[in-house]
Amino acid sequence: MSDVQMNYYGDPMEMMSWRLVDRLHKLLNQQVTVYVAASGTVYTTAITGTLAVVGSDYIELHAVKDSQTRPVIIPTASIIAIAVGGPITTTTPAPGTAPGGLPPGTAITTSA
Repeated sequence: MSDVQMNYYGDPMEMMSWRLVDRLHKLLNQQVTVYVAASGTVYTTAITGTLAVVGSDYIELHAVKDSQTRPVIIPTASIIAIAVGGPITTTTPAPGTAPGGLPPGTAITTSA
């Protein structure tokens, strides 16, 4: 067998974390948008900056605000998603509407 097979018998969550860190190393010095979850809530915050450092359990972004570069350290456990480049545009349905934009209980009919 020419390929080396690596068996990992530890915590699966730790293995996923290391895979994330390996992927993040490939994005060093690129502009990324990191979506961070607030602890215990459903809210997220998007932070855009240059990925400067990837540690074993954190990343450091260099974000520019008001023409000043500020380092932002984010624990990897708080990261929901990472997009290369600028923020991903999403639409939020109005309150009281279903994701398709229709009020709840609206019947959808077709005519032939």
